[in-house]
Amino acid sequence: MTSRESYTQQGNKGFEAALEQRSAAREAAFFLPHIRPAMRLLDLGCGPGTITLGFGTHVAPGEVVGVDFQPSVIERARTLAAQRGIPNAGFEVADIYHLPFPDASFDAAFAHAVVMHLREPVRALTEVRRVLRSGGLIGLRDPDLAGGIRFPSTPLSQVYAELRTRVWEHNGVNTHVGRKHRRLLVDAGFTRTATGASVESAGSLETCQHSALFLKAQLDGIARTAIVEGWIDQATVDAIAQDIDGGRSSRTPSQPPSCARRSPGSTPSELRRSRRARRAPTAAFCIQTERLYTNQTARFAKEASLERVCIQNEW
Repeated sequence: MTSRESYTQQGNKGFEAALEQRSAAREAAFFLPHIRPAMRLLDLGCGPGTITLGFGTHVAPGEVVGVDFQPSVIERARTLAAQRGIPNAGFEVADIYHLPFPDASFDAAFAHAVVMHLREPVRALTEVRRVLRSGGLIGLRDPDLAGGIRFPSTPLSQVYAELRTRVWEHNGVNTHVGRKHRRLLVDAGFTRTATGASVESAGSLETCQHSALFLKAQLDGIARTAIVEGWIDQATVDAIAQDIDGGRSSRTPSQPPSCARRSPGSTPSELRRSRRARRAPTAAFCIQTERLYTNQTARFAKEASLERVCIQNEW
């Protein structure tokens, strides 16, 4: 990214902490089958580096390099690498439009939820192609907001969804870029593209609580822009945060959380957890969310021999 971009979550410590829950095993599951030991891999927009560190174990004794335009998250990534003992992971502050690496210096590149934030995605992907070796591989993953679901829905959750889209579009975010991956890659000079899709859902107590924490952290960054633009006031932001936690649930007092209801074959331990959920002060347990991601891989060729390379589908 560069100064032309307006990153909604820049400097949002709560959001950066939430990103530390990401992993290569989950966010890059479609890409890992293509990764081999001794590869040199570039992780673009790496944030605090937890996905990067996961790649490190897969490419060893090769190297993985994570880049991000925010110095604070790069420092955090270096700290995590030291704490987790992953010596083959390095991190650098970099602009995706002007990568500080020579031509043909990586075997693979990966970008999770990065392309959506770029005003000039083809230009950025062309720069990534420059640093890939002939036959190099790129993997992209971005959400498509048209596939998002939250249930139960409340008036405030609708306000949040509309506000998020408005702020993101104001800041240059393409909320449906995932469906355009193939075209963007081809325009940037990549070939042999393969597209898939994946869904992240939250329906259990643990995953719903994690989803609520993520949504509130995301809200903090979105609210900064929305308040400055006069689209919302702090009182409404606070009400949305409370709504995410269930403080203003649309359920009637007699209506139990949908994901706390007994199902056929429930074990005693499951029923105990269900009863505890009914007593819990938060309704995050009954927030069921699904987020649709588009996953894309592509090869870059400088020579005809690439015709012998076959990309497997990720699904």
